[in-house]
Amino acid sequence: MADLRPAHKPEAISAHCGSLVSFADMPTYDSRQLEGQWLHAHEEDADDCSVFRPGGTPLGPSRGRSAYEFHADGRVSVSGPGPDDRRRAVEGSYALAPDGTLTIKVAGRADEVMQVQSLDSDRLVVKR
Repeated sequence: MADLRPAHKPEAISAHCGSLVSFADMPTYDSRQLEGQWLHAHEEDADDCSVFRPGGTPLGPSRGRSAYEFHADGRVSVSGPGPDDRRRAVEGSYALAPDGTLTIKVAGRADEVMQVQSLDSDRLVVKR
């Protein structure tokens, strides 16, 4: 029986939650692509990747869906369920490096660092 596993080459890295992409094929990201609200579509998560959809996207009911709202000036609003299940939002800042490293800073919290795996107008996938 033939071995159908992908060859692991030194110039390849893991991206898109498990597929292999060479460094030459790595996309570059611009923070303007992130602007707006992104809702966590946890029902679409896979492996160690989280999927987000733009605000206004019809998603099924979910208790405590988290969200990020990225602003052009580098501010971010991070919201999710509070201890009493009511939505709570905190403000912070974000930076998106061209290689897709997304860093979110909120006072009093550890920095949140994610790697963007894919980003287009209707879907954001990050690896945590």
